[in-house]
Amino acid sequence: MATWSKDIRGSLYLRGKALATEFLELNNLEVPKFFSYQEAVRETSPQIEVFRKKTKGGRCLGLYYDGYVFVNVEQTALPVGKGAWPGWKTDRTAAGVVAHEVGHHIAALWGLGLTRNWREHLKLKERSRHVSGYEPTADEAWAETLRLFILNPDLARQALPWRCEFIEGSGIKPLKKLVRQGWRKVLGNVNYFEAAERWISGGAK
Repeated sequence: MATWSKDIRGSLYLRGKALATEFLELNNLEVPKFFSYQEAVRETSPQIEVFRKKTKGGRCLGLYYDGYVFVNVEQTALPVGKGAWPGWKTDRTAAGVVAHEVGHHIAALWGLGLTRNWREHLKLKERSRHVSGYEPTADEAWAETLRLFILNPDLARQALPWRCEFIEGSGIKPLKKLVRQGWRKVLGNVNYFEAAERWISGGAK
């Protein structure tokens, strides 16, 4: 099982930033500016002012805006035995929030063409299968899919092949080191293995 430092949220935030940065650089995509909520309150910029207004005092977990990824590290979930874990389908840890917001960043870089094609893809192929319970729109479905594709690409490929075919067909490559490790090693928590196997086989939507 994975172990974390005493500052679990902080170490997950740094891990998420490192993997997301490596992923973006692999794909020759611009790396956004990363700020924790705590860092952002000490800075000034038009983007940070928008962040302050949108987050209403720091109650949201994360936000992407105009090249900036904000994560409210202290409000993110701790990894637990069941329900929230880095690289799992439900991941509101700091690493998961970073990767989700990077998904929004990629959509912003690629523009409306990607968004339109993704919406059509979801209508045709993925009417009922989701990454997590947080997919109220096609944009959020994209961000949630990219979150898993960044942090645990083997699990994403096996559980959501149609989505990953779209992503990779768009020219986006996963981190090979994570693919080689396989989803079990990346997940690193046996408490999730049975649920992951059910999800892969189609037993859990």
